Amino acid sequence: MKEYKYIIINNNLIKLERYYYESDEMFYFRIKFILDNYKKNNKFNDLDNLIGLSKIEQEKKFNKCFY
Repeated sequence: MKEYKYIIINNNLIKLERYYYESDEMFYFRIKFILDNYKKNNKFNDLDNLIGLSKIEQEKKFNKCFY
């Protein structure tokens, strides 16, 4: 199951899916990942791509999964 959280990043309203099994630390890791990579690489105009990458990086860090 999941719920939606709304976050504003650089005047963009983003709707992130937050899964019930995610702890606060996991969810805020994803937000920080999106913010850092958006600031670092302005060529990332596709926020959907960054959201997907944040989910993969979260799995790598917290669940020790490697893709």
